[in-house]
Amino acid sequence: MVNIIEKQQENKELLNEIELLKQQLADKDRELNDYKNTEVNEQEEAEFKQNATERIHQMLVEMRNSLMHDYNWKEKENLEEVVERIVIDHFESTELATDLLKD
Repeated sequence: MVNIIEKQQENKELLNEIELLKQQLADKDRELNDYKNTEVNEQEEAEFKQNATERIHQMLVEMRNSLMHDYNWKEKENLEEVVERIVIDHFESTELATDLLKD
């Protein structure tokens, strides 16, 4: 009789452990669904990239306008080339300017 009571107690403990594991699994499923729901769709990503590009362009224009030297900025000149020239002109002795000059 004692053996049956011990087995029943062990079974209850196992059932409790199973319920706990089921709850943990359900919690992880909710976390995963929450994560999936926060993903950005392609349109939002494209808008973000466009806004970031526009902000970078505006920052470079402001940087150009604040410079004391005239770098002969042409209306449709490649921004990367302008920044490269500025780095080379102002930071001649640095490793970055040296690397840019090699290219």
